[in-house]
Amino acid sequence: SRTIDALRICSGKLRRWRVNHIRSVATEACRRADNCEEFLERVRRQTDIEIEIISSEEEASLALAGCSPLLDRAHRDAIVFDIGGGSTEVSWIEVVNEGLRQKAWISLPLGVVTLTEKYGGDQIGETIYDTMAQEVADQLSVFEGEHRISAKMSNGRFQMLGTSGTVTTLSGIHMGLDRYDRNVVDGSRLSFDDIKSISAHL
Repeated sequence: SRTIDALRICSGKLRRWRVNHIRSVATEACRRADNCEEFLERVRRQTDIEIEIISSEEEASLALAGCSPLLDRAHRDAIVFDIGGGSTEVSWIEVVNEGLRQKAWISLPLGVVTLTEKYGGDQIGETIYDTMAQEVADQLSVFEGEHRISAKMSNGRFQMLGTSGTVTTLSGIHMGLDRYDRNVVDGSRLSFDDIKSISAHL
């Protein structure tokens, strides 16, 4: 019901701006939900928005396409990651001749919502946080074992690019924004120390 309320607002904005071509997609939450078809029908009926469920592979590909202009062409290797509500997509990218080549990708069935629900709401202490981080690391271990990406990071020519709501929210918090401003947040940089400091604060 909350999602449909939000989509009604989106639908109103689309009408006001006279948008005549749109592709609306759903990701992990709909891929998993037992009542997904019922939900999509409700969305169609109440908002006039047609939603298409996409695969985790396409989700990773679209995330990469959306943020690829922000990749620094001076660094040959990159990790592009999208921490969503129900899943996290991680792509290992090679920057070649002004283009990009996706060398490998993985979709983890872990996201902000799934981890929050599993570990008990919004009161997360350091012990629980460390447990969550370890679960993510365990899920990534096979991918890392197969591709040995961490060894390649030591050459100093590696970059990490995060996309979508979780990462942009962290950046907004770091900047002390009272209200999210995409023009300020897009392309901003966070060090690992910044991320640790924000996480500890939260």
